[in-house]
Amino acid sequence: MPERVAGHLTEERIREILEEYRAAYERRDRAALLDFFADDAVMTLAPGAFRGREGVAAVFDWDLRDTSSARLRPLGVGLLVKGNVAVREVVFEATWKGIRYEYPNLAVFEFDDDGKIRAYRSYYDKLGIEQRIAAQFPGIQGWLFRLMVNRLVREGEKGIDAHGESAWWIPGETNP
Repeated sequence: MPERVAGHLTEERIREILEEYRAAYERRDRAALLDFFADDAVMTLAPGAFRGREGVAAVFDWDLRDTSSARLRPLGVGLLVKGNVAVREVVFEATWKGIRYEYPNLAVFEFDDDGKIRAYRSYYDKLGIEQRIAAQFPGIQGWLFRLMVNRLVREGEKGIDAHGESAWWIPGETNP
């Protein structure tokens, strides 16, 4: 049973749970990942909100299907915990259909008193990820993918002066 302080998990125990979660995610262990979530959990990402164990399972099925490897590398604030809420900033490194890519990610985890994740919200630039993957996609399919994605990105950037900086700059690394 998880440690409790005044009806809440301790911050130390939440850190341990999230380290176990990270390890299961990097192992691509669907069963272990599902065990971290409450039966009524809500997982929110760019494609939408997924409710209950069935919804969370659908997200992991989607993620595990084509993403053969994944690694979460600490970035910026790393892991902050207050009460039953944790915020984690990482660089997500993955391989999708043989194409390696990475992107910054901020995730918020809310835990119930049993140490299960009851809410998970992940914040990232979905179109930027697609742009990174499209840049490496081969052949005519890649050319069409780049054309489409870059058009959407250009439309979204109208009126903003980026001063030549990539939105994907990660502190401590060269600007791609």
